[in-house]
Amino acid sequence: MEVECVYEKGLIKPLKKVKLKEGEKIKVKVIEDLDDILNRYSSLLKSTMSRDKIRKYVFEYKTWKE
Repeated sequence: MEVECVYEKGLIKPLKKVKLKEGEKIKVKVIEDLDDILNRYSSLLKSTMSRDKIRKYVFEYKTWKE
């Protein structure tokens, strides 16, 4: 199940109703926005590849790996 959430006042809140039992434990994986990642690591990229080209590879060719 994938659920979009917002972080407010120290809590992660789902934007839509989720089907979970009260007290059920779950794991949460935070996935950053691609632009945030590119901004953070752009100085480390020793490539002539443009941001648009990187975006194309990430979303069209699904070559983005963690």
